[in-house]
Amino acid sequence: MTATDTHTSTATNDTVYTVARLPDWTLRLDALVRARLLLPFEWGGNDCFSWVADCAQAMTGTDVLAVLRGPRRTWQGAYKQHARYPGGLPSAMMRAGLQRVDPRLARRGDAVLIELPPFGLLAVCNGEVALAPGPQGLATVPMERALCGWRV
Repeated sequence: MTATDTHTSTATNDTVYTVARLPDWTLRLDALVRARLLLPFEWGGNDCFSWVADCAQAMTGTDVLAVLRGPRRTWQGAYKQHARYPGGLPSAMMRAGLQRVDPRLARRGDAVLIELPPFGLLAVCNGEVALAPGPQGLATVPMERALCGWRV
């Protein structure tokens, strides 16, 4: 996506949101990856929800995924937080203005849901792999494990 490329999404209340990447989004994303490279996973601080929200904010300059933020200390807390949205996580992502895409069409910086039982893992596409916080820092997961994606 270039500085002039945008996409729109119509929320359930017929409000149209536009999400655009900044001209220097690649530099911003690279800087965030470097900053988080060795930062271990932590619920509510450096978990998969926060990671994807932080990446989207770095690339767009706006906290478009603020809906993913919030206090949580366990996977149960994360599940409860996001279960309150009708339609679950996919609906929350689309209400934030992110267009759902086939994961095979995900581009660098797009959000993806990775198959990881029991609930899945939100990650950011980085080419043939997705990046997400792990115990020792950012972990890579093959994009073949992506179940769905959202254009950022």
